[in-house]
Amino acid sequence: MLVTYDPYSGTLGRFPRADIIRMVAEAGYDGLNLPVREPFMNAESEAEVDETVALLGECGLRVNTLTFGKNECTTPGKQQEMQEWLEVVLGVADKLGASVVSIWPNLPNGVSVEAARDTLRENMEAMIPVADAENCVIGLEFEKGCTLDNYREGIAFIDEVDPRLQLTADTYHLNNDNADLHAAAVALEGLL
Repeated sequence: MLVTYDPYSGTLGRFPRADIIRMVAEAGYDGLNLPVREPFMNAESEAEVDETVALLGECGLRVNTLTFGKNECTTPGKQQEMQEWLEVVLGVADKLGASVVSIWPNLPNGVSVEAARDTLRENMEAMIPVADAENCVIGLEFEKGCTLDNYREGIAFIDEVDPRLQLTADTYHLNNDNADLHAAAVALEGLL
């Protein structure tokens, strides 16, 4: 089992990238859920990506999951931009040997759940084959008030779109849904 730290839980933006990586290593984690975005790093800067890869190696940390970094996969009209960003993310994944790209499908202001899901579906239909060809899996988060409100909606979305999709099961999000953790874990078997 790989125990990783998620910088979104309070360090992202508060500490520089190098400090976060060192603190995570000193705390005894095995790896880092790496955000492909500012303020963590400029993923379009090869030098910053290479520095990050080197520091992770020096600290003995692995990265198996990258967060997509742009929360616009549900925003109508941004499909081309998101598909181009996937290429950047997959380049970082390749340098790190990461196999999972996690996407948080927020619900944009002024966009209906149906329109956000349609946009997410369109993006996933274009992105999944590209990620799959690079041996990466796309994992979608679910969260109250977002495009995928809970794990049940996440499962239904995968059933409708593509079985190669996975779900990122954040226990905080499961608790916000008042989900029975055992029932959720059983339902999510094979999708995590």
